[in-house]
Amino acid sequence: MPGRPNTLARERVVAAADVYALVVPSVARALTLNKAYRAIVQEQDYIFGRDAMPEPPDNVYTHIDNATAPTLPEEFVYDWDSRLDWSRPSQRR
Repeated sequence: MPGRPNTLARERVVAAADVYALVVPSVARALTLNKAYRAIVQEQDYIFGRDAMPEPPDNVYTHIDNATAPTLPEEFVYDWDSRLDWSRPSQRR
């Protein structure tokens, strides 16, 4: 289906013997993913996550301009911080 790369064709789903045929990558795709993941592990660079991505994803921005990017509506902006303050001594008794 053009324009919808993550959508399986109905015929392929119906023709599949079981779920295994739908979720397991082809040999070529598995080798490509293995190569991409090996590169991540060798670099020990998990800054972009641990998922092997042989190609850049289509649905992720490559650059965001803070001056023009849309922000959350005011009703969804809160003035609190949920991070823990580890610098304070423990309150345990």
